[in-house]
Amino acid sequence: MKKEKKPIRIESFDQLKKICDEPALCRFELDGKLIELPVKRLTAGVKEQVGDILRAPQPPFDKVRGDYDYLNPNYLKARDKAEREARAVVIYYGCDAIAKQKPGLPNKNEIYNFVQSLLPETVLEIIALTIQKGGVDLPERINFSSPAALES
Repeated sequence: MKKEKKPIRIESFDQLKKICDEPALCRFELDGKLIELPVKRLTAGVKEQVGDILRAPQPPFDKVRGDYDYLNPNYLKARDKAEREARAVVIYYGCDAIAKQKPGLPNKNEIYNFVQSLLPETVLEIIALTIQKGGVDLPERINFSSPAALES
């Protein structure tokens, strides 16, 4: 049974900002060891940069079919690389432990080459997902259908 959390009433912007500025914790188990890594929440600027990276690859237009070719191998390769570049940018700007290894990288290509060489793929993915989630959860709502409610 889940322990009910006591809500914190926010009366001012400063209270909310102080909580948001605290690091989120990326927790995962690696080889039986519980790892806890502080990360920053995703900022609007980084989110915009990530969106630009993800929108850059465009599928070619197939004039015969009159539609975009979303299965074009070159497009798929470019899309996959853009996803990895976006993830690297999220990790670099969201995890001080990683950014401090090589501070001041000027562009997504250098960030990508640096971040991709550091850690196993699964660890990078966990870190990126934690940064993107930013420690935010919505409490279960009463009288709404949810997968969690259906399990009980």
